[in-house]
Amino acid sequence: FKFCHQDMYNREPKVFPAFPRHQKEGEEWMHDDQEWISIALSWSVIVVLVCVTYSLTIHRLHKGLKAYFKPVYDQPAKAIDQKFSEVAAICAYVPMKHDSDFIYPLLLCDISDIDEELIGWEDARLGYDVHNLSNDVVNDESKDAKEAKCFSIVRHWPPQLK
Repeated sequence: FKFCHQDMYNREPKVFPAFPRHQKEGEEWMHDDQEWISIALSWSVIVVLVCVTYSLTIHRLHKGLKAYFKPVYDQPAKAIDQKFSEVAAICAYVPMKHDSDFIYPLLLCDISDIDEELIGWEDARLGYDVHNLSNDVVNDESKDAKEAKCFSIVRHWPPQLK
């Protein structure tokens, strides 16, 4: 009985790829056909590793150098010629607080200078004044809710009609 040591990857010194010439003298175990296949597969592994390493290196270099010569921003969509005020169903950001005790949110700003269609909801029965907290709070100095500075100021300037 003779031990055939075929583990060429974990032997010392390291041998990669597994060419038949790395077999120890007197311990050759490959036939001629096996040696030819081993050589062909070893060269194939080398070619694949070189191609993959080359393509990854070129890809990273191209990506890195491209940032210096080409802007990286791509416009996601083309601008359209429609104005904000021309959009039929659009809402503006109006500060409001949703509370489970109320059907509609509480408005946290003076809405007298904006188009009410921009609020995003409508209480047809009571209107917006009931839900507007700026009407309930009066500044001690001014005694006028419109001059109180504790709420956000929201304004809307509609375009001039031609």
